Amino acid sequence: MQRSKLRLLATSFGTALALLAAPAFAGTTIVADPTDDALGITPSGLVYGDFDIDLTSVRIDHGTQSLQLVSTFSYTNADSWTVLRASVDTNSDGVEDYFILWSKEDGVAGVLDAAENVTCTSIATAEKLGVNGTATVTVPRSCLGNPAAVAIHVDVLWAGYNTSGAELYFVDSAPGQFADEPPVFSPRVASSNTGTVTSPQPPAPAPAPERTRVALKLTKKVQIVGKTRVTLRINVTGAPAGRVEIADGRKVLKRLPLKAGKGASFKLPKTLKPGSHRLKVTFSPTDKSRFAPSNATVVLRVRR
Repeated sequence: MQRSKLRLLATSFGTALALLAAPAFAGTTIVADPTDDALGITPSGLVYGDFDIDLTSVRIDHGTQSLQLVSTFSYTNADSWTVLRASVDTNSDGVEDYFILWSKEDGVAGVLDAAENVTCTSIATAEKLGVNGTATVTVPRSCLGNPAAVAIHVDVLWAGYNTSGAELYFVDSAPGQFADEPPVFSPRVASSNTGTVTSPQPPAPAPAPERTRVALKLTKKVQIVGKTRVTLRINVTGAPAGRVEIADGRKVLKRLPLKAGKGASFKLPKTLKPGSHRLKVTFSPTDKSRFAPSNATVVLRVRR
């Protein structure tokens, strides 16, 4: 039932266009529309004004998952318009490839291709009434063939009859005018170029932590058991605050705090056994988001 209504609605715009007997009112901006230029198609001819259907702009938001169109009016009430139609050019050729239809009166909304085959009925709609009222449609990009970029033309229509039973149409468009042939399309909008709710941009990556480097120096290269004690001096490039751990193989000898701008020193135990000792110093910064950890090794010889 919904698909049949959408196909019937598609013909209403063609009927209105056939009633035009004069060229369209010329000149609009790219995605903004002048005020008081809504077109009235009446038995007595064409008239221009706001008619409570004065479209002022269309915001195009082409996201990673959805295409959202927000049409803004000077003022709207519940009866200002009945059908919104948005032409979508996906091939950069100025020709409609799909169109989005939303009929408030019939309670249906969907997407059709150029041959008027319904491709999607799962679209979201929202309306805000009053000054600067809006009509918003959000369409999954899959309904439009997942295009890399789109260009848009929007027509908003009120259709009805006068007291004599004659058909009446009031319509406003952006960009361009309803009777433009071919229709005027907006500039192409690539997917994910706005970063709004429908096209969220990933947060900027956090800057990589600054590299640090541990520098070690022994006051002597050889320590004599029970007689001398060698001091290990530690410095870290940039001198950020943190902690250093001093290990002899798998055995931790000491953990020391390191103040910003300061180095550290440690007297090695005089009980170290004779032989080669591979001393490893590991630096852990206090601010891990700004500074990276690092380590270094030095070899001490111990003899009797």
